[in-house]
Amino acid sequence: WLVHAAPGVRQVLGVASSLKKAAYWLEIASSNGDAQASFQLYRLYRERKFSLRSLAMSQRYLERSADQGHSHAQYLVALSLLRLSVERDADIAAARWLARARRGGHAQAESLLKFLCPPPATVSPAASAERSRVIASVAGSRIALATRLELGQVFGLTISQMLLFTPLREDVGECFAVDVREQAPRAKRRLVHVETGEETALLDRARRLLSPENPHPSDVRGTLRQRRHDLEKTLSVVGAALRLFSVD
Repeated sequence: WLVHAAPGVRQVLGVASSLKKAAYWLEIASSNGDAQASFQLYRLYRERKFSLRSLAMSQRYLERSADQGHSHAQYLVALSLLRLSVERDADIAAARWLARARRGGHAQAESLLKFLCPPPATVSPAASAERSRVIASVAGSRIALATRLELGQVFGLTISQMLLFTPLREDVGECFAVDVREQAPRAKRRLVHVETGEETALLDRARRLLSPENPHPSDVRGTLRQRRHDLEKTLSVVGAALRLFSVD
């Protein structure tokens, strides 16, 4: 596999110093942004017969290759985060790498991303149309609450997640976590994959309207029970019931 990895390698294969010379040429290519060369260095530094073998260096080149856009390297970085990291949000970082690998056409990354970030359950066209009608009606007087309803519809959030969701201040990129277990202990932490520009724009709007530091007057407040009661009252005014938005 080293024969095609970098210039000058073909003539040194089979001699004792060939792997070191391969590493030299590959490092030049890697430093110039060649993702494949970086990936081959990741493999080379894992080789038991390589005298400079180093798992730390191997990981360094794997991460460089991923940064340079190598889809399989991105997939492997994600696997490493899921298997080895003890950090709380390692799964979010992994999902973001998987999203990048998926864009590069990596089928395994796409499958694992769907497992980590399950897509919203499909609803009937009639239910979707009715949800959209209700959201538009609520937005006329309560834009912040309508934004919560839209978040629930687009990302498949439960009622509890929708009512308690607090958006992050920063750009979430391809993935973010919805974790409301502090206020709703029976709720589950959920990873959400952001796929489109429309979804990104929705999250930007949510950051403006649902900020806990500067809440919009039209948002729900208080405990989960109080928020749920407020939502039920608002929905009844526009002729809808809470079960329309329920995915519990």
